[in-house]
Amino acid sequence: MVVDFAAATLGGPQAALDIDVAELLVACTILVGPERALHKAVDAGWGPAVGRVLPYLQRAALTPHLRDLARAHEVDLKELRTEAAQATGQDVPEIVPMRRIRPKDLLLTAALILGAYLLISKLASIGFGTIASELGKASVPWVVLALLLAQATFIPSGLSLRGAVMTPLALPPCVVLQSAIKFINLTVPSSAGRMGMNVRFLQRMGAPLPEAVAAGAIDHGAEKVVQVLLFLLILPFVHGNLDTSQSTFPGRTGASPGPSWPPS
Repeated sequence: MVVDFAAATLGGPQAALDIDVAELLVACTILVGPERALHKAVDAGWGPAVGRVLPYLQRAALTPHLRDLARAHEVDLKELRTEAAQATGQDVPEIVPMRRIRPKDLLLTAALILGAYLLISKLASIGFGTIASELGKASVPWVVLALLLAQATFIPSGLSLRGAVMTPLALPPCVVLQSAIKFINLTVPSSAGRMGMNVRFLQRMGAPLPEAVAAGAIDHGAEKVVQVLLFLLILPFVHGNLDTSQSTFPGRTGASPGPSWPPS
């Protein structure tokens, strides 16, 4: 059954078609093993097509979901490329360089970093001098520990996302998604960016659209509930006083304290 054409294109280039065939070969290898998959493909007359896609039998050409499946089933892509070359009577070719990071991506990343710095410096009056001064007085072991603990928060967030959907998800991509959401929150207000990224990520990982939308709402709602519970849990251990001596109120600016209330 062929389903979900959300990522399909009309008139795809030959390289894209070859990558599709390479992914099909890897998927069949996961299901029935390399020997049976290759022999059936060659017997059915797909030998030339298999020989043409040999340079694309590499991890960079596979979708994240298929890469995870190949790793879980211990499919050696280099060995599969060698066996496919033998089955089609060809020499093992060099793999095609796959560039997933383009100059435009690097420029966009640099622009986001610059925008975040300008925004933070204007709102909090923080510059490189302030940061350097504070880091100079900091203890290196504590700074390293704080950085590690800050990144460790992405792991339970990834687990939360996995628990919100029925579709099986690998943990590492979910953890990377949580890191990316921190950057998108700098440009998109409220929770729109987080929910939008969650929905698109889940779609790319194979989840149906209704499930992806519901998971985004469940994940966001669960986060708010946990924050409220943590606040209520910590509140009894916090002691503080509210100082309003420096506050000004309408009609009281510069005036001496008024009569006590209620009046006698």
